[in-house]
Amino acid sequence: HENFNIQEVKTLERKWLDAYEKVDIISMDNIVDSNFLITFPNGATQTKVDIIKDLPSFNQCCKNLRIYTNNSQGVDFGNVVILRGIVTSEWLQEGKQIIIRQRYTDTYIKSENTWKVVASHLSDFK
Repeated sequence: HENFNIQEVKTLERKWLDAYEKVDIISMDNIVDSNFLITFPNGATQTKVDIIKDLPSFNQCCKNLRIYTNNSQGVDFGNVVILRGIVTSEWLQEGKQIIIRQRYTDTYIKSENTWKVVASHLSDFK
């Protein structure tokens, strides 16, 4: 059975993915820590500022965006929870269905009784 911290963080992660899907800047701002950095498989990175700046363009490029996780496992270190699993992103781009599956590692930190995501790393796999 998962402990309370892991359950809380998994719920927050779903809200984070919803913020991408719904282009919800307020939720994105509340969930993502100011020190956040995501690293993509090609080595590119984005900060919180980058994500919030780029979020409105998701509506133009990525129609019907849907993001979901599978095989998500949590490790609880008290005020730090690490989630690992598979994330799938699906969208329509110029009429074509795009599906990308990646392994992810997300790090959440609890500060002042609030969880925030501080780091994310994505890796491609076959």
